[in-house]
Amino acid sequence: MGNGDLADRLRGVGKEDVFIRIGYLRYLPYTIDLMKAARDVGAQTVAITDRASSPLAEIADKTLFVARSVSSPAWWSQAGTLTLTNWLIALVLERDAANANAQLTASDEHLKQLGHWQSAGNDKDEFSLANRAKP
Repeated sequence: MGNGDLADRLRGVGKEDVFIRIGYLRYLPYTIDLMKAARDVGAQTVAITDRASSPLAEIADKTLFVARSVSSPAWWSQAGTLTLTNWLIALVLERDAANANAQLTASDEHLKQLGHWQSAGNDKDEFSLANRAKP
């Protein structure tokens, strides 16, 4: 995905949205710019980052901190980030299961239309993500 694609996706962000950005030391400028742009259109912004002095934390309405889990400065384990992200997804699915199911169903249909849902066994409805997400 290029920067133009990100700008196109940001076009649909508004006051009813929550915009989450993830960034750690050596923060990428476009990550910060997108957080600012989402905030400027009224979206609620959430940063997942490593410290209070992070530029994302300074911009965000809410910040979730992930502690460094290894001692090497050359390696940042993503285990904490993935755990936190999985928890957030589970909360959204639990709170708005009907909308999540509708989104997954639409995604499955787009995959079928594009011909990406045709590998062995995946053409059956029982394997559809949308069907697995039903409450």
